[in-house]
Amino acid sequence: MHEAALELDGNRARVRWAAPGQVVLPVLTASGKESWPLLLAGGGRGLLTDEEALEASRAQPELVLGNFLHGLGTNRHFSAGSLSLDAAEALRHSLLAIKRRQPPLVETAMGYPAYLDETAATEAARAADLAGWRVQIAVPSALAWWAAARAMPDLAGNRATMRRRWWLVVEADNHGMSLTGIRVEGDHGVVGIRKTLRQLSGKTWFNRVQAGLADAVIRRCRRDPRALAESSNTLAARVGEMAAQEVPYRNPDWIELGGVGWNCRLKPTGDDIAAWCGSLVAQLAGEVETWKSRLDELGAPGGVVLAPGARLPAVDLWARVWCGQLGIPLAQPADHVGCDVLLAWLQSSRQGKVAAGLWQQASAPFTPAQVSLPEAARETEAEASANRRGYFEDISDLNLTGYTGKAGS
Repeated sequence: MHEAALELDGNRARVRWAAPGQVVLPVLTASGKESWPLLLAGGGRGLLTDEEALEASRAQPELVLGNFLHGLGTNRHFSAGSLSLDAAEALRHSLLAIKRRQPPLVETAMGYPAYLDETAATEAARAADLAGWRVQIAVPSALAWWAAARAMPDLAGNRATMRRRWWLVVEADNHGMSLTGIRVEGDHGVVGIRKTLRQLSGKTWFNRVQAGLADAVIRRCRRDPRALAESSNTLAARVGEMAAQEVPYRNPDWIELGGVGWNCRLKPTGDDIAAWCGSLVAQLAGEVETWKSRLDELGAPGGVVLAPGARLPAVDLWARVWCGQLGIPLAQPADHVGCDVLLAWLQSSRQGKVAAGLWQQASAPFTPAQVSLPEAARETEAEASANRRGYFEDISDLNLTGYTGKAGS
């Protein structure tokens, strides 16, 4: 039986898999990318998914369905062009496309964004199951990013201690920027509090960068590219490409726009983009500072984790300054290690050391690149021997505490 890690947010999916005891491999798109866009588009008699839907979104964005994940667990339908689907069906179609490039028999650990509650997470797992993934573990991805950060040996100040601490995990997608406060004792973390800032969604950053580029064109060429449909679409497509990078807007590219009697070619710098987004970062800083009193209820300051999608322009600079003031480490884990942690937890579940189901707490593996758990996490309660196996059929069958390993190191 193969093992897979499926990490989702409202923008994309990432998958890594391994046969037992073998090397971990990514599941790649047709063009060799590790991120699969969660987009759907009607195409003739068929349904366009993954990169075909992404290309369609750049040509006719109004005909493409995306940002539907937050609708899980509700009766909401999403419409675009000829498509009208609920979130679960949209997710199923998206995951079917990925499954075609995945080994046929696979047990899966799934990470999901902070804004999904238990009902929505169950629906996501069911949609994945219907698409051919056998979901054994469903866990907020913030827990995986925290565990990945705890596994970084060179992270200054990152030591296990039995003193209760909080860690803040920051994630972002087109639905919003999510803050998750995790209560930590030793190597054991529990999701304590969550908040999603809808006003700081990826779309907000997209609009701000697009407006900054348009202003730059006006200053240079005295033409507003948004006044013409062709140049406006080109501008949106180029900004969309930068937003879709693993670390958004990290590598700005040349942008060429033009119309009758004018042409403008420019390449924004990282400093340009950071300046355009300065007010958004200030808003984030204010929200986190206001929220800190709730974090402090979880324990002493422990650390901050920026997931890849949250490394938006100047956010890392704010995080470094804030962590410096508090004297805590800042972790920016590699893009794939959240999946590696999910794989480690899945293997431990398959070995009967922890229970399957929906988790809100877990212990952090020391080396996420290895599909195994440390000795500390192998020490389980007696009841772990009665580990529940198999896919949870409905929410009444969910193990809402899930993890049965001992907290601590």
